[in-house]
Order: sequence, then C-alpha cells, then structure tokens
Amino acid sequence: MLIDLLSEDLKRQRYFNGRQGKGSKIGFLAGVFSPRFAPILLCRIANSLYRHKLDALGRPVSFVNFAIFGIEIAIRCEIGPGLYFPHIVGTVIGANRIGRHAVIYNGVALGAKEIDIAYNPNQGPTVGANVMIGSGAEPLGRS
Repeated sequence: MLIDLLSEDLKRQRYFNGRQGKGSKIGFLAGVFSPRFAPILLCRIANSLYRHKLDALGRPVSFVNFAIFGIEIAIRCEIGPGLYFPHIVGTVIGANRIGRHAVIYNGVALGAKEIDIAYNPNQGPTVGANVMIGSGAEPLGRS
C-alpha cells in the first residue's frame, strides 16, 4: 500500500512539473529527493509506521519532516494518493482525512477548533478529493 501511494504521489508530482511521460532513473531519484516530494515521502513513512503499530518510530520521522521542511503532519492523518505540495513551509496538517489528488499550498493550517495536543482525528476537518487549498487557508474543525 505504501508503494502504491508513493507511486501515485510521484505521478502527480511529475504531472505538475510538466513531465507526464515515463522518466529516467536519475529523474526518478531527483523527484524523490525534491523539496516538494521528500516531505510527502516522510509523512507516508510515518503514517505507515503508525498503521503498523510502530508510532514510536513514526514520530521521529514526522519530527524530521518538521525540522527540515517546516511542515507538520499528524502521523494519524489518512491522506489519499496523489498529494502535492507546491510549497511547504509553515503548513500544519491535523485533519481527519484528506482525499485523493489534494494540492495544499504553504501556510495552510488544517486542524481542530480547540487545542488538541493528543490529536483527536474527529476534531479536524475532512478534506475531499481533488481539492486545492490556497496559501494561508485555515480550515478548522468539523463541519
């Protein structure tokens, strides 16, 4: 499942970068380590560790994402395939769920209406499929 999600994420990345065709191995590696894709890779690894009841390992992976890229993504948040971040700095994702093919810009905060230190996914918003969330948006809570 992790490989399938990452494959779809990479396809979406290539689409937004104007490279829809099959790429070379060097192009693949460049895509994986780009500052637009590496945070997605780290969040997928952290979530996978959480789903396999290894959240003690997933939390440090999530922290690396925060420390290096300035993006905070709750390891429990379910994110559909095809996630794309045009810019990442200052983004906080504590949503309940994010659907497939979401595009999330920088400075976005998805989370609870109230302080939620323990992260209760039922307090965060649910984002549908094929949604673009612009810079500075702050969808909070459940509707």
